[in-house]
Amino acid sequence: MPTSAKKTPKKTIKINDPKRGKIRQSAKRRKNLILDQDKIDRAKVVLGVATETEAIDRALDVVNDFAAFQEEIETGLPDLLGKGGFTDRFPSSLPHEAR
Repeated sequence: MPTSAKKTPKKTIKINDPKRGKIRQSAKRRKNLILDQDKIDRAKVVLGVATETEAIDRALDVVNDFAAFQEEIETGLPDLLGKGGFTDRFPSSLPHEAR
């Protein structure tokens, strides 16, 4: 007689997707990870959350936001170059031609 293991259904949540201008479904799944406890504790303090799950979830949101910001910078920066008005606050020690 085979035993059937019960699978728990995935929890789906709705999150905003600014790139598509709509709300999309996202599945949450249980994970078993080995992580640095000091990093989790620090993330809880910095992000002002109560649980480790919230801290990790918010930290991943921050990473995704940073990646989107970086993409916007890389896309928009070439349009700004040559328009003037920029001051290099951190000049390179290399000659201008080598930059």
